This record gives sequence, C-alpha cells and structure tokens, in this order.
Amino acid sequence: MAIVSDDFRSEIAALATSAEHEIAEKRQAVKALAPKPSRVSAILWIGGLLVLLEAGVLVTQLALRDAPVAKGVRKPSPLLVEQSCGGERYRTFQALVAFRKEFGNWPETLGELVGTRIVKLPVDPATGLPLVYESDGSSFTLSCATTTAAR
Repeated sequence: MAIVSDDFRSEIAALATSAEHEIAEKRQAVKALAPKPSRVSAILWIGGLLVLLEAGVLVTQLALRDAPVAKGVRKPSPLLVEQSCGGERYRTFQALVAFRKEFGNWPETLGELVGTRIVKLPVDPATGLPLVYESDGSSFTLSCATTTAAR
C-alpha cells in the first residue's frame, strides 16, 4: 500500500480548487456572451406569429373566393364570409377609383372593369354570385350578394 504525503495531498487539493475556479470563470464568461431574451426579440417573435396567422387568413380568403359554397354544405362562419367579401369589395373599389380617375365618372356596370382593371367579375365568396353594384354616375353602392339577400 502506497502512502501519500501531506504535501502531495495539499498540491492535489490546490489544483482541484484552481480548476474549479477556472471552470466557474469560464461558465460566467459563456453566460455573458449568450444572448439574453429581450422585449424586442419577444415582440419580433410575436410579430412573426401574427404574419403567419395573417397569411393563413389570406389563403383561406383566396380559397373561398374561387370556390362557392354548394347548397346543403355547411356554411362558413359569418365573420369569415364578411372578411373575404370585404376583401373582394376593397379590390373592386380600387378598380372603380382607377376607372373614375381615368374617365371622370363611375362605370355603369362592373363589366366595364373586366379586362382593363380586373381579370373577372368579382363574386361573393359565400354564394358565388357577382357583387351587387349600382351607380347613378355620380355615386355608387357595392355590396355582397349575401348582404343583399339578407335585407
């Protein structure tokens, strides 16, 4: 059996203590370099989620726009229908304003916009029917077929 001297033991203890201090210092240095969560990063993260959510709503609106609901099929929520119809009305409104800027009056029918301002007649996503447009030349009304049918 080997006998270890007290001097050797004290050297080993001193080395162990020195190593522990060095490890603790390196851990603190690593923590100091690590990025800290901030309000800005949290806001950006939440903003990214909102962008993804908005993209999902937009995809749903586009899907509803081109696929009218068949009779007997469960209807989408009124809020979703109103939002998607609102998008159609807004796009049509922009085309109407551009037409008025060019010609000085509102078109008599939405058909006058097709081919120059819009690709096809805008439809109510819930029914597949064209938007309801009425004009007297100086003003106009534009509504969805579901809104008109409910009156």
